[in-house]
Amino acid sequence: MTHDSVFGNRPAIYDNLLYPGDSGIIFTTLSREWRAHRKLCVMSLMTPKCLQRMEYIRLEEVSNLLGAVYAESEQGVQAINIGTCVARTSARLLMRLVQSESCFSPGGEDLPQLIRLIEQEAASPGIGDLIPALSWLDLWRTRRVRAIRNRFDVVLSSIIANRMKSMAENSHASYDDLLQSLLRRLVQPNGTTQASVSEEPLTMDEIKESLEDTHVCECVGNQQGREHLGKCAGVPSRERA
Repeated sequence: MTHDSVFGNRPAIYDNLLYPGDSGIIFTTLSREWRAHRKLCVMSLMTPKCLQRMEYIRLEEVSNLLGAVYAESEQGVQAINIGTCVARTSARLLMRLVQSESCFSPGGEDLPQLIRLIEQEAASPGIGDLIPALSWLDLWRTRRVRAIRNRFDVVLSSIIANRMKSMAENSHASYDDLLQSLLRRLVQPNGTTQASVSEEPLTMDEIKESLEDTHVCECVGNQQGREHLGKCAGVPSRERA
């Protein structure tokens, strides 16, 4: 890819608070590990074979989108925010591709809002970005970033724990999604892994960061999609938000 060096050589953010151990994809140093993680996400989500296999999911979610638009508009009589409906469909679609489920357990974290907080913290400069020698003064922001990161870690840990519990309770259970591709490469406490010779073994932190990167990219795409739909409809940006 032409822009690998542009997106892969980002500096460390808040002493790796968002991406511990340089283990993510978006803000990770360009390296062999980074290429392996990127390849895993691409091969698990975007190959022609995968897209064809998941066609029924896209058809179901488009059907749900049309039904939601029809219901919320009161059979086409009342105007609605189509961008919100599309964003919701996009989130459901990604969740089904990543973990074969379209939502989290009731009462859990608001994942899209949590991702937006991470996106805002990663995009806005801190004192250390402007004056590196004074980076230690950015104490409140460091605490805020650490708190957001811990909340997101709880969500990801819950997703992974539920999948591993389901697999342990039903040895015949079969999943064909990104989460399963990642867990197959997980290095066990005894040092073993189910990864093939050509596959790169992953630690639990690396699996979490791959899932986090996928959701963050989806959130950014949703925001851009809402802005585009708002412009097409002539809606001011403050109303689109």
